[in-house]
Amino acid sequence: MPKRYGNEVYDAVWRMHTAGKTYDEISATLSIPKTTIGGIIHRIRNSTGRPERELDAIHAEKMKPAVPSWMDCVQPLHEHKKQLEKQVEEKAEELRKAREELDSYLATLKELMGG
Repeated sequence: MPKRYGNEVYDAVWRMHTAGKTYDEISATLSIPKTTIGGIIHRIRNSTGRPERELDAIHAEKMKPAVPSWMDCVQPLHEHKKQLEKQVEEKAEELRKAREELDSYLATLKELMGG
């Protein structure tokens, strides 16, 4: 298949691909059919002389988020909150039992004092 686009298009496609953009995103940005994007990436990969597996590993590494997702940041806080809530419930139960003992003691004391 002959090359229908210039080197600048190939370069743009490759840069977007290695930046983690999907074929759909590249296609929409450059107004080039998705199948053509796939063909350009295939030709570029073949021209590098590097094994397909190695190129896939490079691409996968680039697609990893540079910053942890908000869920990765929130999850530990959520777990800590649950632990604190459990501790509060345990302390509340201890206080409830202590209050019952105190009330019982006061009732007994009142009864002993005749009242």
